[in-house]
Amino acid sequence: MTFGSSAAIAQQTPLEQLTTQILNQGCMSRTEYGELSSALATERELTAGERRQIHRVFDYLQTGRLQVE
Repeated sequence: MTFGSSAAIAQQTPLEQLTTQILNQGCMSRTEYGELSSALATERELTAGERRQIHRVFDYLQTGRLQVE
């Protein structure tokens, strides 16, 4: 399953690009996991797209469609 075309990915924020890459690969590193967790936990303002993508990654983790390596 591939998320986003190359043109759409180019218009994404760095955080959205990271989550798209993670979803396309089907796995993520512990460092990437920490980055996403930290982004949600901090007071940093996230765009709606960033927040939606992060939640999608965590949903995939919970349902076993994504692995942390």
